[in-house]
Amino acid sequence: MNETAPPHGEDKSFYTIKDLMELLNMSHKSVWSLIMTDEIPHYRIGSRIIRIKSEDFARWLDSKYSKGSINDR
Repeated sequence: MNETAPPHGEDKSFYTIKDLMELLNMSHKSVWSLIMTDEIPHYRIGSRIIRIKSEDFARWLDSKYSKGSINDR
């Protein structure tokens, strides 16, 4: 499994949307779209906070690499 290094060398259990923007080199709108269509597994804390478990993200990323490249939206 590909291990994705957390932004800024931090050891994180959960990522924010901003973290994913940096990791994927995508805009906020593109990452938000992947989350809202349930393409990337995520957890909602209250009505406004979204977190992505690092293990779930790594699995999602591995599945994208096994199918080909990630579409830059």
